[in-house]
Amino acid sequence: TGDPRGGVSSNESSLVLRLTYEGRSVLLSGDIEEEAMEGLLEIGGLGADVLVLPHHGGWEANSEAFVEAVDPSVCVASTHRTSMEIAAKLPSTRRVISSGDNGAVTIEVDSEGIRVGTFVGGFGFQLSNNGS
Repeated sequence: TGDPRGGVSSNESSLVLRLTYEGRSVLLSGDIEEEAMEGLLEIGGLGADVLVLPHHGGWEANSEAFVEAVDPSVCVASTHRTSMEIAAKLPSTRRVISSGDNGAVTIEVDSEGIRVGTFVGGFGFQLSNNGS
């Protein structure tokens, strides 16, 4: 899927949004691929507690550097792949939640911290602002 005029892939034009509240942050990386990840790595300042993995958790050449730069406590993938499949591709041990085996994933940020929950099985966890 690209620009019919020969430009960059429409995925590379995805909106990337970093939300920060009360010292906690979530990086929503859209459908970006290698070129956009490379540009973000050059800019820096990507750190976030939760990373919604780019391109549905697909693995690009510089994905490892991107995940390491964000250094999230948890990675979320909106994909048909399982959490185990995604985790096996990540550069280090990271908590992974995939919609492939957990259904819809919710991320809530408030003054108490970040809560990540799932539709299937009610799986979830919290990163609280009081250190626990």
